[in-house]
Formats: sequence, C-alpha cells, structure tokens
Amino acid sequence: MDALQSLLQKSFVRQVAEARFDLLMSVKEYASEHLRTEGRYGGSGQSALYSAEARHGAYFSGLSERLAAIGKGIELDNFVAACRRAVLRRDAEVAANALERAWGLLRMRGPFATGVELASVVRDTPGIGPASVALVEWIAGAALSDCGRDLDAVPRFEASLVGAREIGDRRQECRALIGLGLLDIHAGRFDSSRARLDAALVIALEIEDPVLLSDVHNRLGTVDWSVENRRDARSHYETAVGFAREAGDRHREGSMLGNLAGLHFDEGNLDESLSGWEAALAAAREMGDRRLEANTLGNLGLLYEGQDRFAAALDQLNAALVVARDLGHSGLECNVLDNLGRVYIGLARFDEASDHLEAALANARGRGDQHSEALVMTDLGLLSARQARFSDARRCLDAGELLLRAVSDQTSLGVLLCVRAETENLAGSLDTARAALAEAETIAGAIEAAPSSELGRAITRVHRLLVRSSTA
Repeated sequence: MDALQSLLQKSFVRQVAEARFDLLMSVKEYASEHLRTEGRYGGSGQSALYSAEARHGAYFSGLSERLAAIGKGIELDNFVAACRRAVLRRDAEVAANALERAWGLLRMRGPFATGVELASVVRDTPGIGPASVALVEWIAGAALSDCGRDLDAVPRFEASLVGAREIGDRRQECRALIGLGLLDIHAGRFDSSRARLDAALVIALEIEDPVLLSDVHNRLGTVDWSVENRRDARSHYETAVGFAREAGDRHREGSMLGNLAGLHFDEGNLDESLSGWEAALAAAREMGDRRLEANTLGNLGLLYEGQDRFAAALDQLNAALVVARDLGHSGLECNVLDNLGRVYIGLARFDEASDHLEAALANARGRGDQHSEALVMTDLGLLSARQARFSDARRCLDAGELLLRAVSDQTSLGVLLCVRAETENLAGSLDTARAALAEAETIAGAIEAAPSSELGRAITRVHRLLVRSSTA
C-alpha cells in the first residue's frame, strides 16, 4: 500500500507540474499580447515590448555560466530567445553573451545544430566586436565538431584563435587551442594535438583557470591514451577530475570520471570501470546532461557486451542511440551503432548486425572519421567471417588494418588481428590464423595489455578456437 501511495503521489506531483508549466506558458502568451498591443494599458505597445525584451536579454546574457546551468537546462529557451531577439535588435554583444550561455546548455542537452545556426546569425550581426567574434567563432567550431563536421570546424577554431591573439584574450586563445587539439586527436594527428594542448596548458596555468586546466588535462590524457601511454593518461585524467572539483563543475567532473573509467576498461579493470561509469551516470542525471548520459550508457553497453550480457547491453545501447540522435551527436551515434552491431553478432542475429554496422560505416565515412571507420570494418570482417563469407571478411580486415596502422592504434590493431585469426581458422587456413594471432600477442606484450583487457580477452578466445581446431 505504501508503494502504491508513493506512486500515486509522484503521479499527482508530475501532473501538477505539467499543469503549472502549461499555465505558465499561457500566462506568458497573455502577458506578451497585452504588452505589445497599443492601448491595453498605459504605455503598452511595441516600444514597451522592445524595452521588456531588452531587459530580458540583459538579464539572461549577464548570468554567470554556473547560474545558467542551474535547473538541468530549464532556462535554455530563455537563453535562445534572448540571443535571437538581440540579433533582431542588432545588439551584438548581448547576442554573443546569450549565445555563450545557450551553448553551455545546448552542448549538454542538444540539439547541437541549434548552436551552429545561432552562431551563424550572431556572427553576421552588424556592429559585433572582435572579442565577441572570437567567442562566436569558437562556439561555431565546437558545435560543428559535435555535429560531426570537423572539416568545417577547423576554420572556425582558427578564426577564433587569430581573433583572440589580436586582442590579447588569453582565455579565448586557450579555448581555441583546446578545440583545435581535439580535432587533431580525431584525425590521429597526435604530435600536432600535443603541441597545441601544451600551449593551452601554459595559458591555463598563467590565468589560473581551473575549468580550462581541467579541459586541457582531459585532452592531454586522451592523447596519451591514444598512443598507449596509459600511465600519463591516468595522471592527466586524475588531474582533470581534481580541477573540475575545484571549479565546482559537476558536468566536467562526471565527464572526467567517465574517461578514467574508459581507461580502466581498456586495461581490463572491469570493476573500476563499472564504478566510474556509474558515478559518471549519476553526475549526468543530476545535472541533466543528456550528452554525458548517452555516452555513459553507450560505454556500459560496451562493458556488458564484453561480458556476453547481451540483453543488458542492448538496453543500454538502444537508450544511448535515442539520445545521441536527439542531440545530433554524429560521432556518438556511430559508436553506438557499431557496438550494437557487435552485440547482434554475438546473438547470431546477422541481418540486424549488418544493418547497424552499415549505418555506422556510412556515418564514419560521412564525417571523414577514419579511426571509427577502421573499427567498423573490423566488426564487418567478423560478421562476414561468422557468415562464412571469407573473401568479404578479408577485404574488410585489409581495409581496417591499413587505417589502424596509419593512426597507430595498437590496441585496436591487435583486436583486428584476432578477428583475422578467427576468420582464417574458420576458413581452414590454420597457419595463417596462427601467424595473425602471434602478431596480436606481440602487440599485447609491447603495450602491456592485461589478460582481462579487450585485447587480452580477444587473444584468449582465439587461442582456444585454434586449440580446438588443432585437436579436432
């Protein structure tokens, strides 16, 4: 009875909240109509509406970033409205400041395309100053990158960097360098990324900004992780968490905890990775950060897939896919589609696996993301092998291997070689299978991959397959 009563109370509260929201919107529409209509009361009319909108814009564009994020993005519509109205009034500085507050929420809640569109109209506002141009160009770059349009994002970040340096805006210069460093990571240009991020770190230390310090260390951690330097990666991620906590930024703290969890997963520390992702998910839901929530759900799905807990993996991944598409987060959508394909391979539901993997491949190629393309090609190779289409499997694996060697991803290359070994084993070419497995084992030794890591588990699985084939 207590449970039923609690459920009824929650339902009632939700209905009341919805009714209040509907009433609030009705009151706003009523007030707006009276405000803009001449003769409704003394002073009403277009000038009164203009003054009210100007006050609205000044208030919302002037809020601190921390205050802007309060309430799980409840004020997003107000920030967007303040931005659009300021553009119409040609109040470029208010428009840029409102855009910055809006983007802080859009990057957490989506859709990212709105950030692209708003940045475009604000950038074209007559009278916009150089500081606002540098800010808006940075937002445009970030929004384009989140939409999977890295090539379009590069000139926006570069314009922000040039503009920030011309006016001596060190904070904006640092943010632009971090943005360009991230694009370099996406493209596998790790030396260039490190150079940009090292320069950004100098600035962040100079101005003693914990948010920027958290962001720089986070990206440096990703560079080190990408080149198999896990010890330094862990140090950077832990430092990033510390600065996020110093800044009181739960969003960043959750993101950094999620990255640490991913590193634990890569090393085969599954209990630590599960704990970290659960902490990241709690932070995401506390802050209303749908981006972090979707990313974490996708990671949990990957963890469950590695444990052959396919039903649980499907639940997490399908939930992540819905949010990724709502956000317009093309890169996350690609990763989730790929992981769903792997789950369906494990379930021997090959048609569904093919649908998801082909969609992931089209996504990766459309964004020019060769690293993601290589990962998908590995899984397409596995799918073809399981269907006894060995020529197709070899074609996929050859293409994936070429790409992975180009970006120096040794872990993923080792996993691909394990798939190649399984393919050749199924095709009856045991010597070729053993050679591929031996190369994977050499890579695992060089990068000190633990037996419980993804690569370590792949080697163990394929070794057992070869033993069975040798004794059959």
